[in-house]
Formats: sequence, structure tokens, C-alpha cells
Amino acid sequence: MTDADHTIEIEVNTQYLQEQSDPASGRYAFAYTIGITNLGEESV
Repeated sequence: MTDADHTIEIEVNTQYLQEQSDPASGRYAFAYTIGITNLGEESV
């Protein structure tokens, strides 16, 4: 079921942070940017 009045778009971008990671110690750092866009006609 879809509801065109409540359509949203979610975009996720990831970035590996090499300078903050230490693979030898099992530590991996990532940064995330998340965008949420309301494509519908009503607030959600």
C-alpha cells in the first residue's frame, strides 16, 4: 500500500574515516550523512 500524500525520500551517504580507524586493533570509523526529503503535499 502506498500513500502519495506521505511520500518521503531518504538518502544516506557514508564515508570511511581512515585517519580515525585502526584496522590492526579492529577499530573502523565511519561518518554518515542522512537526508530526509518530504515529497508529499502534507507535513510528515
